[in-house]
Amino acid sequence: MRFLGEARLMKLATKITLSASCGVIFSTLGAIGTVYAISHSNRVNELRALMSSAIEQAETVTENVEALHQGDAFDVGALRNSLKRPDAARPCGTQSGKQ
Repeated sequence: MRFLGEARLMKLATKITLSASCGVIFSTLGAIGTVYAISHSNRVNELRALMSSAIEQAETVTENVEALHQGDAFDVGALRNSLKRPDAARPCGTQSGKQ
């Protein structure tokens, strides 16, 4: 009779160990999921901040160039004439007629 009682105890101990192991695994997976979700949110927010900064800088450059243009800082006639030349559309760093 004693042998049957010990067998039941082992089954119960095995069930307890298995349940505890499953709890640890599920808790670990939950923690990993939570960290992933938080870090994903942080990455999205960081990218949003970087893009806002880039857009803000582009707007500042646009405003500054517009102010320079309004102040006649550019010789618009010379720029137009340089664009009418046949070699004006060549890529930077190449010589006229050679690529």
